[in-house]
Amino acid sequence: MPLIRYRSGEVSAVKYRERCECGIEHMTIKRIRGRTDDMIIYRGVKFYPYDVEQILASYGIKHYKIEVKKDIKIVFEGENGILPEIAKDIREYLGFNPKLEALPFGSLERFEGKAKRLVRG
Repeated sequence: MPLIRYRSGEVSAVKYRERCECGIEHMTIKRIRGRTDDMIIYRGVKFYPYDVEQILASYGIKHYKIEVKKDIKIVFEGENGILPEIAKDIREYLGFNPKLEALPFGSLERFEGKAKRLVRG
């Protein structure tokens, strides 16, 4: 059965509308990018935590936290040596310069179920 969602607030895009080899005629969507209420607007730049996650994942980073206060600070478990590269990627892809902080592995809190990676304050 297809899953039909109305007004869920989830942001995604249509992957393809063609009929599947298995016979299903419903469109396929891309991975859920985020929820409309998760959107962060910082100095006129709109982005989702998923966008930051994609950049960090390209460096093999799995554990991170985004702190949104007066400025945006991204705290992650990893090496200090990759800070300039991550900053460059975020600046080019998202269009702003966050504060970055690398912590030793195991420093960030682990959650069972959904991780609380966005901290607004």
